[in-house]
Amino acid sequence: MDSREALDLDLNRYLSKLQQHWFPVVSIFGTTVVLACLATVLVKPSYVAAGKLRFKVDQTPLFQEIDTESGELRPLVSTQNPLSTEIEVIYAKPLLQNMIDDLDLTNPEGEPLEPEDVLARLDVSILGGTDILKIAYESDLPQESADVVNTLMRLYIYRDIQSQRTRAIAARQFIAQQLPQRETVVREAEEELSRFKRRHNIVDLEIESETTVTEISKLDSDITSTRADLEEAIARSAILKTQVGLENQDAIAVSKLSQSSAAKEVLRELQSVERQLTIAREIYQDNFPSVISLKSRQAALQSLLQQQSQKTLQNRNSAPTTRVELDDPQQSSIKDFLTAEVQRQSLGKRLNSLMRKRSSYSQRTQALPKLRQTLRELARKSQAAQSTYETLLKKLQELQVAENVNSSNATIIENALVPTKGNTIQKKAAIVAFGILLGAFLATASVPILSARQPRSRQASKEIEDLFDYPLWAVIPHVKDRNAVGEHDTNPLVDIVGAMHRMIQEHPQLLNTEPALKTIAVTSAESQEGKSTIAAHLAVAMSQMGKRVLLVDANLRQPKQHKLFKLSNDLGLSNVIQDTSIRFPEIEMTINPVMKNLNVFTSGTQPANPIGILSCERMNLLLQYLSWTYDVVILDTSPLLDIDGTSALGNMADGILLVTDLMVTHTDKTITMVKEIVIRSEQNVIGMIVNNATGMEYSNAYVSNIEDNSEFIQKNPIASERINLLYQKK
Repeated sequence: MDSREALDLDLNRYLSKLQQHWFPVVSIFGTTVVLACLATVLVKPSYVAAGKLRFKVDQTPLFQEIDTESGELRPLVSTQNPLSTEIEVIYAKPLLQNMIDDLDLTNPEGEPLEPEDVLARLDVSILGGTDILKIAYESDLPQESADVVNTLMRLYIYRDIQSQRTRAIAARQFIAQQLPQRETVVREAEEELSRFKRRHNIVDLEIESETTVTEISKLDSDITSTRADLEEAIARSAILKTQVGLENQDAIAVSKLSQSSAAKEVLRELQSVERQLTIAREIYQDNFPSVISLKSRQAALQSLLQQQSQKTLQNRNSAPTTRVELDDPQQSSIKDFLTAEVQRQSLGKRLNSLMRKRSSYSQRTQALPKLRQTLRELARKSQAAQSTYETLLKKLQELQVAENVNSSNATIIENALVPTKGNTIQKKAAIVAFGILLGAFLATASVPILSARQPRSRQASKEIEDLFDYPLWAVIPHVKDRNAVGEHDTNPLVDIVGAMHRMIQEHPQLLNTEPALKTIAVTSAESQEGKSTIAAHLAVAMSQMGKRVLLVDANLRQPKQHKLFKLSNDLGLSNVIQDTSIRFPEIEMTINPVMKNLNVFTSGTQPANPIGILSCERMNLLLQYLSWTYDVVILDTSPLLDIDGTSALGNMADGILLVTDLMVTHTDKTITMVKEIVIRSEQNVIGMIVNNATGMEYSNAYVSNIEDNSEFIQKNPIASERINLLYQKK
């Protein structure tokens, strides 16, 4: 909000100055515009030539490279570039430099043109909704404008052809380098696929999958049937085994012996001898020779039978424990038992074979999905490598053809013709527009210059009043203007008192007792603005009018009143405030009378904490006592932007007079801070005094006031001496 108000204030000040100096400002603006209009007469016509290029789109780009990650081809150069890109190519400085060299273009001084000079006059644009570029060039020479456009289009097409040929060569070389690598990749992929098929016995997984299901179903059926037959064979073999009473091996041995002819012969002879021995024992004693002979023969035949049995049974350790007769009816049962046992063992082996085969098929079935996935991956890899290799071969052939093709993506559809009519409207409009802008700039810049040349007192005092927004009570002229008041031969330094007389006459509330302005604080925004001197002269002027005046130097950090009046500053305000033992009626001993009706209360010794002294309750009580004792109490305080108690004294005083020096530059920030301090501390600013104003407009007022003060000085020599002391300090 504050910045907005400051902006409005600056704008209002500028408009006010513009209103004061409107005639010279308008004259400057009008003169500049008129001169610009006159300059258009000297403008030479310019000629514009234009040509057109049409761009075609190649939907099958030849220039490609291999993506190392995916193994796929991608375009090396996309010929379907946006037309905006082609515009930048035409604007390229190397192309413009070639055109300048071909045409030997020079400037009016005979020096070769720079690409920047051509760019300033060259315009390349896209015709809306088409794939056509329009190239236009402006020149003072009609033939040159046409030559530039035609040469530029020709060079662009030539460079485009060369660029495509270069890209084709680079792409061919790149593909030629890639082919051996891609061939190796294809071979490795095929070998890997073949090894995988051999390792896992793969011919056709789809057919194998169907066949495996069929075989497993058939095996399940055979296993069920074989298991039933085996159970039946086991039961039959157990029954026959019980009938023959032989173990499997004994039954086999008996069966083999019954089938041996030699064993049969020995067995018959042994049976015959045993029958004879039985008959002989019935007739003879055992020791009878014929009985002994038969026993010997029996033993020999038994031994021979044992040998023949071992030979028949392939050296078995022992012969069957049971001897079966040749015509024994058990022979058929043994044969049946052996047949059943053979059938049982055969069915068991078949069942085991079927189970192993079934397990093998099951394992193969479980492995088929993974085999199928791996096979597909290897097949895809092989196909991708083969496809890339074939594509590279095809592109290599195409690029070999493209190297020898002289074609461009751009075609000249309209050459630039030599223009016959020149154009000056744009140049004239530009000159007039420049004249208007320059005139506006000069007129704007002339306002502060003209304001600076005006007498400062006429503008600054009113300006300061507007800035601070406080009533202007008095204007004090600069020293050199005070010395040039006129032919009056009076003391030229008494005019400040005269100004104070006039201010008091114009503002009688300063002397009225009801309502009273008995305590007046004189301050300024910053130091060195003359507030101490003006406070002293105001006190002198009011004392001359018969008021008992006390001038209090409340600027404890930089006191001046004791210097202006050449007084001692050993005891003063700070001592009275700090020493509470001093009663107020006793402070008269520290107050210095300087002239009739005027006493000065100096600041005293400099304290460590001026703010604490000036803002304490004892200070407030002291001011109340002094205002009862004197008609008027004038306080010379520190500047508002200092922090030495001005705000506190401003609240204690009945009113504040703000002194501002025109020789001191007040920024907007300073003015804003002063106003904020006054508002925040709720001080009563009754008026403002402008110091060091220049100009002669105040002379008459000062002459009358000086005459009045001269008469007063002649009647009061002591006052004259005191006033002269003030001026010497000033």
